[in-house]
Amino acid sequence: HLRHLLVAFLEGALDTWIRFCAEFTAGGVIDKSSTAQREIAYMKTTNDDNEGALGTVRTSLRRAPHMSLSHLNSRFMYKKNRTGAYIQQVL
Repeated sequence: HLRHLLVAFLEGALDTWIRFCAEFTAGGVIDKSSTAQREIAYMKTTNDDNEGALGTVRTSLRRAPHMSLSHLNSRFMYKKNRTGAYIQQVL
């Protein structure tokens, strides 16, 4: 039974892969798109930014378990926006 199930699954997957790959062939939708359209459609292939941010939140909350999310976000924005350097220059 398992063999028939696996074969049916792979045949269905093959149909999907053929349909998916057609976009990438010469003369396909992606091949015909302009540079501007490709730039608009661009997205990273991984979720590393969010995964990294989640890891940072977990590590930070382990160090300071009672810190509120608002306080944590404020710290991140302070560092990301280089607010300390701005204060040193302006004040």
